Amino acid sequence: MIEVGPYRRLIIWLVAASIISRVLYPLQVTNLLSSVAEMSADNLGNFYALAALLFVGVFFLLRWQDLHRLLLKGGNLRVKPIVRLLGLVLTLLPLFLAPLLTAHEDAPSLAVFPIFLVFWGVLLMVNPSTMKMTLPYSAVLLAATLLPFPLTSLLGEPLVGVAAVLSKLLLTATSIPYSYSSLPNPELLFYSRGGSSMILMITPFCSSLSSISVYLLLVILMHIDLRKDRSSTVKMAFFGTVALVFLNSLRIAVLAWAGYFGGPDLLMSIHGWIGYTIFVAFYAVAAFLYIKNNGPHMSIGSKNVPESEDPLAFSLPWKQSHIERSLDDD
Repeated sequence: MIEVGPYRRLIIWLVAASIISRVLYPLQVTNLLSSVAEMSADNLGNFYALAALLFVGVFFLLRWQDLHRLLLKGGNLRVKPIVRLLGLVLTLLPLFLAPLLTAHEDAPSLAVFPIFLVFWGVLLMVNPSTMKMTLPYSAVLLAATLLPFPLTSLLGEPLVGVAAVLSKLLLTATSIPYSYSSLPNPELLFYSRGGSSMILMITPFCSSLSSISVYLLLVILMHIDLRKDRSSTVKMAFFGTVALVFLNSLRIAVLAWAGYFGGPDLLMSIHGWIGYTIFVAFYAVAAFLYIKNNGPHMSIGSKNVPESEDPLAFSLPWKQSHIERSLDDD
């Protein structure tokens, strides 16, 4: 058997996945790259799926030592054939979902979906030992990427109503003159100090579901790594979601303030990135508070035990990892 080093196996994975993505899903690759280009130009607010992808990527980078150990355990083609077959299925699955992907081909998050499945599937084919480590991260990423679509239809309008009410309260508190219309979508109508008439429409896509999905993804990723007790995680998820609803209303009010004081040009110039600025700052604060919280940690057996006594607890690199134990059991 020819031994393949971990770095060579990593290169094989990246090159193979890139080529397969380009060959099988050229439209999604093109849409993904164009979305990234637009985002870097001035369109940050429309691409929450990239934030989810970046979060997962950061957690993988923090786990490089664990991933390195897994890459040393590739074995020959007879090792874990079921996992390798699953990797092939994941790689080809978007082909069978072509009607759905084509119907929403302008949605950046659905461009992420097939590309991520290819990279994950090829990784499992190249090294099936990564299955245990990558499954929870991949599952929450896919959920955070896809769930906003059905949830926008179910919860978009109620959350839009909440955002409209809160943003109106903020504008009233700062004495910004405006009028309000609720049909067909909530609208804030006002004049800038220079006399320009502006309409700020609040649609279901402004409902904060995207930012909430990314936040819940971050909380779940930290729970996977830090093994805090479920009560702490649920509280963090709940209060963070409530805070994001308010921050989304603050974002809308900031846009109105920008339009009032600086005119339509200033409003449009900050529209694409102001959401990311507010939400990323909130994510950073929430992550800091969650990590610094010294509450009890949870064992696999669902019993709350001190971290020092929990042989299965694992965490980010600044805490002792348990994954070395699980790797040896593969």
